[in-house]
Amino acid sequence: HDEEVADQRAAVVAGVGAAATYGVLASRRVRAAGPIATAFTHQVWALGLVAVVALASTTLLGVDGLVLRPDALAWAAGSGVLGYALPFWLYLAAVTRISAARAATYLTLIPVFGMVLSVALLGETVTGVQAVGAAVVVASLRLGTGLDARRSGPVAEGTTPIGPPERVGRL
Repeated sequence: HDEEVADQRAAVVAGVGAAATYGVLASRRVRAAGPIATAFTHQVWALGLVAVVALASTTLLGVDGLVLRPDALAWAAGSGVLGYALPFWLYLAAVTRISAARAATYLTLIPVFGMVLSVALLGETVTGVQAVGAAVVVASLRLGTGLDARRSGPVAEGTTPIGPPERVGRL
C-alpha cells in the first residue's frame, strides 16, 4: 500500500511538473501566435495523439473495435471544451498580459475551486484542514497581488497592477 501511495504521489508531482513546463513554454508561443490559435493548435495535437493511441490499441494490441456512441462523443467534446480548451485559452490570454510566473501562482486556486464545486454540486463536506488550506491559498494570492501593486506604483483606472512580463535569460 505504501508503494502504491508513493507511486500516486510521484505521478501527481510529474503531472504538476509537466503542467508547469507547459505553462512556461506556452507563454512563449502565445506571444507569437495569440491565445486562440495556440489553444486550438494544442487541442488539435491532443486529438491527434488520442486518435493514434486509439488506432494503435485496436490494431497492435488486438483490442476489439472502439465503440463511439454519439452520447459518449458529445460528453468527450464537452469535456474537452469546458475542461481543457476554454481554461487553456483563458490562461494563454492571461500570460499575454502578465508573467508566466505570476499566472502560475493563480493555478493554486484549482483545488480551491474544486473544493467549492464539490460542495455545491456533489454535496461533499469540507474538513477544517481543507478550509484552512483554501484560506491560506487565497490570502497568499491576495498578498502577492498587493505586493506587486505596491512595487509597480500607482495604477491607472482600468489597468492591471501587474506590469508586463520581463524577459529573463534566453527564454
